[in-house]
Amino acid sequence: SIASFDGPFRHYILVIAIFSLGNFADAFIILQAQNLGIKKELIMAIYLFYNLVYAFSAIPLGALADKIGLKKMVAAGLFFYSAVYAGLAFSTAPVHLWILFPLYGIYKGMSDGTQRAYLATLAPEERKATAFGVYHTVSGIMLLPASIIAGMLWDSYGAGAAFLFGSAMAFIAGAVFAARRG
Repeated sequence: SIASFDGPFRHYILVIAIFSLGNFADAFIILQAQNLGIKKELIMAIYLFYNLVYAFSAIPLGALADKIGLKKMVAAGLFFYSAVYAGLAFSTAPVHLWILFPLYGIYKGMSDGTQRAYLATLAPEERKATAFGVYHTVSGIMLLPASIIAGMLWDSYGAGAAFLFGSAMAFIAGAVFAARRG
């Protein structure tokens, strides 16, 4: 059970839960591209560009994480996500998506491996598999309410509200994460 892990691990799982509540499906970014008038054929190009940026940024950003420390990179990733989603909330022109979706790829390159690598430093050797199970369970469980909340906000208040929610949750997660010493 999660209770058998120490405080730093439980704290990190809380951070992941908070972040994951605002980390709704990427399909919302595609919907925002459509809202801004980007042709369907070009949305595939933006998505390809996002994936290329993600792929090509992962190794150098992983090396940077090794240099500056995993904790700093995890915090930077959470705040970077918050900034990208705030940008998406206020996007009003197709060019904004051409800039923000690749920046989201940088977030992915910065965070995908780093969040899990940091988790590995918190789990005792004999409990690493359980730690990863807890991590993926928490983030997976939060994806459903995250997307439901985002959809409800989008339908009731517009796309900006959904992305501001995601931005706020990432910012709160980053603040909670950064507040813990050690």
